[in-house]
Amino acid sequence: MKIASCLAIAAATLVFQSCVAPAPAPGPPVNQGKPRAYVNHYHQGFWSGRADRKSGMSRYYPRHSSRYGRRNEAAFSRGYSHGWDGRAPAM
Repeated sequence: MKIASCLAIAAATLVFQSCVAPAPAPGPPVNQGKPRAYVNHYHQGFWSGRADRKSGMSRYYPRHSSRYGRRNEAAFSRGYSHGWDGRAPAM
């Protein structure tokens, strides 16, 4: 009787394990360790670049200078380039 119980439990465990999908591998953190302000300005630049491209405007991020300051210009510029080029957001 004990052997039959053990076999039933083992079979049920195998069936259950085959029905459960494996957990996805963890990806890199969304912001890749960047400060929140950097990520926010990157995304603002990304969507500004995408909108400019869609509107047929030239690739010139300084037209949006009211949306970023000197400290966040690099993030905005990088995001703008990625958006204008039609790439997927990097963060």
